[in-house]
Amino acid sequence: MKPLEDRVILKPIKNAEEKTTSGLILSNMKDDPNQATVIAVGPGRVLPSGVRLEPDVKVGDVVMFDQFAVRPFDEGGEEYLSIFSKDIIAIIEES
Repeated sequence: MKPLEDRVILKPIKNAEEKTTSGLILSNMKDDPNQATVIAVGPGRVLPSGVRLEPDVKVGDVVMFDQFAVRPFDEGGEEYLSIFSKDIIAIIEES
């Protein structure tokens, strides 16, 4: 996939299952709706001055985003999200 202009393709991060001490698997039915991994980044949008404004994210970044700004789609049985780079709130860095 190659997004156009300032679009970014995200792969939602799924929460892991938890096990109780007795061995029961607690499936977390809710994914974290605000975090995803960047899969593809467009080249950026062109400003009226003709200068290209490149997105601040790169492939592999884990980001937090505005959950109401994404457009979900399915490709090859996998769920992805399309979003404009301006609607990405933060890059989550490991400490």
